[in-house]
Amino acid sequence: MKNLRLTSELVLRWTGILLVALIITLLVKDQQRGFWPDFVVSLCFVGTMWNIDYQVMRYFQKRYLDVRQTAKRLLYTVVALLTVTFIVHYNLCWILGLFGLIEDPSIAHSNMYLPTSLIATTMVGTLYESVYFFGQWRRTVLEAEQLRTQQLRSELEVLKTQISPHFLFNSLNTLVTLIEENPKQAVSFTQKLSEVYRFILTNKEEEMVTLEREMKFTESYIFLLKMRFAENLHIRYDIPAEHMSSYLPPMTLQILIENAIKHNVVSVAKPLHIDIVVKNGDTLLVRNNYQPKSTAVASTHTGLKNIRRRYQYLSQREVEVTHSLSHFEVAMPLVQVQNYAMSAV
Repeated sequence: MKNLRLTSELVLRWTGILLVALIITLLVKDQQRGFWPDFVVSLCFVGTMWNIDYQVMRYFQKRYLDVRQTAKRLLYTVVALLTVTFIVHYNLCWILGLFGLIEDPSIAHSNMYLPTSLIATTMVGTLYESVYFFGQWRRTVLEAEQLRTQQLRSELEVLKTQISPHFLFNSLNTLVTLIEENPKQAVSFTQKLSEVYRFILTNKEEEMVTLEREMKFTESYIFLLKMRFAENLHIRYDIPAEHMSSYLPPMTLQILIENAIKHNVVSVAKPLHIDIVVKNGDTLLVRNNYQPKSTAVASTHTGLKNIRRRYQYLSQREVEVTHSLSHFEVAMPLVQVQNYAMSAV
């Protein structure tokens, strides 16, 4: 890769030298001398200045690598380029005079060719500084993005570890209650719990799952809840088949359903209704009637924070939470297959 970059730079440099020398010759050519003598002189000036200026700029770019040293590097580079240009220019005129390419190598006559050297230096300086600045900017952006991605991935791993213990803790509490109230249901509950937890273990390393897989898991989870709450809990879901291939973070619906049950009354007098529907073709909406418990439930809002943070990493769209006196709803973006595949590359 390094050799390829060096080869590309050499091709660019010598192509540029020939092109700039040609342009200068056409602009300031001497009708008495003809095209080729003027072109050779221009080529000598441009080629010499370009190669020397290139080495000067490389020296200061290597010496002052830190972005915070940019102002100092530019100042030293400009001073060095101007100094080198004048020194090399007059010495080059003297050498060209020895070979008869310049009739009068005196300082007064050499000043006629000074614009050629200055033009070459200005073009070289602008070109290489632009390339260098863009490279530094691109590298800084990439490094910042890599750090951000690494940080978010680390946070995502922490969030994943919060899901399984939280779910298991609540499920075991439910199981203890069932063992006391209905041992037969406790056996069925244990079987379903093993199926649900198998899903968690299988998908805990996944950043996203299809809505179809999420719904199959959610149906098993709802079965466990219905065994405990019976007709006190009503969960309705209406999701068209064409949206089942969309993606979302695993166990998102379980967290939202669990939160709704945790913070609301679920009873015969006040049944809890939870709706899971697709809105506008690209949003999954989870909505429940708001009927808070008389005794406030201590909460750290871990569930919603978990979902928000995962979506912050996995999607450009944010999770929207709407809370009114009668309802509480969470709207989450559905990620399309191609978008998720591209972000995972």
